[in-house]
Amino acid sequence: MSDLAKHQLAGLAALDSMIEIAMRALVESYPEFGREIRATDDAEVRSAAVLIDFFARTLEAIGRHRRLIARELPKEDQNWPF
Repeated sequence: MSDLAKHQLAGLAALDSMIEIAMRALVESYPEFGREIRATDDAEVRSAAVLIDFFARTLEAIGRHRRLIARELPKEDQNWPF
């Protein structure tokens, strides 16, 4: 299982990086995210806020999944592969 686990960790690390970059780009694109999003904000801002929340929850899920997969590996191989 350790070879499969290593490949899964590599794929999860790549996915994690892509989501993190997309999330940071959205946060930087909308200064409104420095405050609480309001119902009176533009639909675009509210939609971006929903997407950012989704990205954050997805990153949490990737982290949980990574920890489960890492259990199959020797201790020295349990970190992100890059």
